[in-house]
Amino acid sequence: MGSSDPSNTGPRGYAFEDIEVLDRIGAGGTADVYRARIDGVEGDRRIALKTPRLSDYETVEASFFDDFVEEASIWNRIDDHEGIVDVLDWGTEPYPWIAMEYMDAGDLSGRAGDLPLEQALWTAEAITKGVRHAHRRGVAHLDLKPANVLFRSVEGAWDVPKVADWGLSKHL
Repeated sequence: MGSSDPSNTGPRGYAFEDIEVLDRIGAGGTADVYRARIDGVEGDRRIALKTPRLSDYETVEASFFDDFVEEASIWNRIDDHEGIVDVLDWGTEPYPWIAMEYMDAGDLSGRAGDLPLEQALWTAEAITKGVRHAHRRGVAHLDLKPANVLFRSVEGAWDVPKVADWGLSKHL
């Protein structure tokens, strides 16, 4: 899989042109997130694709792209924990992008106050463990809010919460 041009692939070998964008599922301050699909070694895989929102800018300063690449790099260093959304790959061509685990069950903002006490405590603990993992690696999130806690559905169990959107994070 991948492009014949190695400069157009991310660190793990995905090529941007191999990603099929399906529909927009989220938007932040300077980026959009899309539900997408990529054909990989393990077959067709649903992913989420984060890209900068270029249409908002007449001219784009290099620091805008640098910040996006820095987010991908930091996030990629801490995603080896079950409480953090997994970065599958990222790249810079044709513009910065991050391919990540597709979280199919919404975010915490749609559930806050509605979870039974035991599930709420379990969810809070899972989020705390993910953030603690990042802190131990010297990374502070700086934008932790219900909309940045995403859920992956699990059949026969509580949906799994994971911390996402490390765009404002800082490596301390």
